[in-house]
Amino acid sequence: MAFGQRVFLLSIVALKTLGKTGIENTFTTPIIEHKNFFILPDIWQYVVDINKNGIDLTGITAMTFEVEACQDVSIIMSSSDDGDPKKPMYNFVIGGWNNNQSGIQRRDDDSPLPLESQLNHRFLTPEICNCSEYRPFWISAIKGDIRIGKGLIFGINDIANWTDPNPFTIRGIEIYTNIKNIGEWKVQIEGLVIENTFTTPNIGTKDFFHVVDFWQYVVDVNKYGLDLSGITTLTFEVKACGEASIVMSNSEVGDPKKPMYNFIIGGENNTKSAIRRRLDDSLTGTSQRMILFPTSGVCKCDEYRPFWISAINGELRIGKGRIVGMDAIAGFNYPHFTVRCIGIYTNQEYIGEWKVQIEVLNKLFDGNFLQCSTNNKAVLDILLSKKTSLLQCAIMCDMLSSCIGHNYHYQSCELLAFSPGHGVVTEIPMKQEDGWEFYTKCYRYNRACLWCYF
Repeated sequence: MAFGQRVFLLSIVALKTLGKTGIENTFTTPIIEHKNFFILPDIWQYVVDINKNGIDLTGITAMTFEVEACQDVSIIMSSSDDGDPKKPMYNFVIGGWNNNQSGIQRRDDDSPLPLESQLNHRFLTPEICNCSEYRPFWISAIKGDIRIGKGLIFGINDIANWTDPNPFTIRGIEIYTNIKNIGEWKVQIEGLVIENTFTTPNIGTKDFFHVVDFWQYVVDVNKYGLDLSGITTLTFEVKACGEASIVMSNSEVGDPKKPMYNFIIGGENNTKSAIRRRLDDSLTGTSQRMILFPTSGVCKCDEYRPFWISAINGELRIGKGRIVGMDAIAGFNYPHFTVRCIGIYTNQEYIGEWKVQIEVLNKLFDGNFLQCSTNNKAVLDILLSKKTSLLQCAIMCDMLSSCIGHNYHYQSCELLAFSPGHGVVTEIPMKQEDGWEFYTKCYRYNRACLWCYF
């Protein structure tokens, strides 16, 4: 593709445009006595793991959150995914030192450090926390550029920063409130969430355990070519009289020889739900397993109902609502496999209308931009407007973590982001403007230039 349509960038910074468009979890950090990050070897025992959905956080560089606490709000970013104290860690402190200062700290291992050897960079931030009010913040650790900021847009309103000459890859994030403070948290794990709509047609009656090539009857939720390898959860809304069903496969193309999970919501005339598994295409009893759960009236013919499913380390769950882990209605443990694709269907001659939310994993941004439109501008929040070349415009968008794309017209560059609190992405508003072009970031080796599809 000619220059002006795609720009490949050598420096890659993963997209971090959240504004609450990622996965939000709520937490309470309990009262603990004063714990010194530099002296206590196994500080991990006192923190709360934010990763309750089992997402692979390897390479995560930023996080947004809201917290209600009087002071001493703290976040640890570790190079270990299981809190190994021998691995390097950053500690972000907000409202420490009697809610008067914030700080960025680093330690390399579990050796207690004397005061003169502690990397402790402190910044004046009086009354930054509030005992009775949620305050929004972000933290980032991008190529050694370590920052804390206020609000929900990365890179804006930073209150603390430090350059680490020896940065490391983040693999785990934990939170705590120090010195006898309790904290209430809303944590957004990085990622954009897009919503796709589908209709699952009348396929008659098809039994997952008796049809070899079952994938021919399902609708693939991944119509944008995203890499779903390792996906563990899915949220969706469905309007159907019953038999709303999801298949998670170990194969990217639904190969029947590979293991599959089958989640059924509102089966048996909308009286029961089920979790099923088959190991291969042999269709033998030993390769199949099913567990039923009473869920009378869980689906409705004329109303969208929200649900979630999860498959985390072999723990399979179905739940009601949009928050993964809450209001579970079915659960069972099966042998674990990596999920690589997801399909949906409605059985027993039912038709289903679906709204499926899929998280865009930020680390899949591959450095490419694609021209989506001519004589049109995307109408989004403008992070920066500047006179510059197309190449420099793309480079700035790449380096600014909250940028999802840019408008460009003859040396005029507008870097774009979603608004804080935007929610699930369902459209990119466009406005006709002669000479302007909109470029989107692309994911998974240019196969999914998402914002061109909306």
